[in-house]
This record gives sequence, C-alpha cells and structure tokens, in this order.
Amino acid sequence: MHPAGSVKIGSLSKKLESLLPRDRRDAAVVIELVPEGDFLTYGVGVPLVDMQKPQLARAVVPVAS
Repeated sequence: MHPAGSVKIGSLSKKLESLLPRDRRDAAVVIELVPEGDFLTYGVGVPLVDMQKPQLARAVVPVAS
C-alpha cells in the first residue's frame, strides 16, 4: 500500500517482474486502486479459528484520507 499517485511505475515494474512467469511479462499491467468511503475487510486481526465465522471475521472501516 502507498499514497495514491506516489508509485514510480518504472521502478515498481522491475521489482515485480521477477514474480511473473517469463511468458506473461509482456502482457502484465499494474493497476492502482484508490479506495473511497468504507473499506470491507475480512480476517484482519482475527484468529484463524474465527475466520469461519463471518460475523467475527468481517469489518467495515472508513478509508483514511
């Protein structure tokens, strides 16, 4: 995660390139998402055993601006 608009695509793409299979590197793209309003999380800060209980594992948090 990073502040919106702060990523230098050239340097980021070189770092991510090694994670992609060689045959997919020419077709790969980077998409920057800027969330607004509330953000739905699942399992953040929840013990693994509670992940099977949606009412305990889900949360809606406001996006900091």
